[in-house]
Formats: sequence, C-alpha cells, structure tokens
Amino acid sequence: MTYKHTKALDTTKDFILPCRKDQLDTIKEFIPVENPDFDGSFSTYQLLYGKTGNRIYLIGLGEDKHSAQLENTFHKLAFETQKHWDKSIQVYAEDLSDDETKKAVIGIEMAQYEIGEFKSKKKKPIPLQCHFQRLKILKTF
Repeated sequence: MTYKHTKALDTTKDFILPCRKDQLDTIKEFIPVENPDFDGSFSTYQLLYGKTGNRIYLIGLGEDKHSAQLENTFHKLAFETQKHWDKSIQVYAEDLSDDETKKAVIGIEMAQYEIGEFKSKKKKPIPLQCHFQRLKILKTF
C-alpha cells in the first residue's frame, strides 16, 4: 500500500471522514444531510453517498479517552470495507493530530495483512493508494 499526503480532498472520489462524538460540524461541509443518524461514537461507521455517487465513510472516533485505540477503529473500517475501494481511498485528516494520523495509517495497514498469506495460491492483490488530506505536514513521518 502506498501512502501520500495531499492538501486538497477530491470530493468526487471515495473518502473516509473521521468524526468525534457529538462534533459533527465537519460532516456538513461534505454532505447535505442535516441528521445523518450518526453521532461519532467510538468504533462505529456509516456509509453515505456523495453527489457524484462516491462513497463517504463516516468513522466514529469517540471521545478523547478513546484516542489510544484509534488503530482498532481504522482497522475495523478498512477490513470490512476495503473490498469496495477502487484503487485508492482518501482520509480527511485535517482534524487529526500527528499521533492520531499515524494510528490511522497503522490501522489501515493492519487491515491489509492476511493470515496464511503464503500458504496457498491466491489472486494477486490490487495495489492500493491511501491519500491523507491535511494542510499541515506531519513532522514524524
């Protein structure tokens, strides 16, 4: 998997939109739905479709006390939905700290691992790109 940093989110393509519990103002920037039946509870996600038919994955980060377990949240989302991702997925990381962004990368990467990968012949995996949209450049990568 290839990871890239971008400064602009392409809202015509699929993307992941992280949301903290009861802080859903970011959703209104991208989705014209007033009440998306999503509150940002920890380790929950909901699929919505954008204006162009692209997939928008809302992922719940929960409260600040859950930040230590963000890898599991992104791992769960990626594991259960990556079969629907085309060749790339974007992550809106503007509201994530550097540490939280690293945890998101680790979680998505963990979902790529397959137990028994070398035991039997399988079809060749499609190379996937993950674009993290953020104006501020990460210092720790």
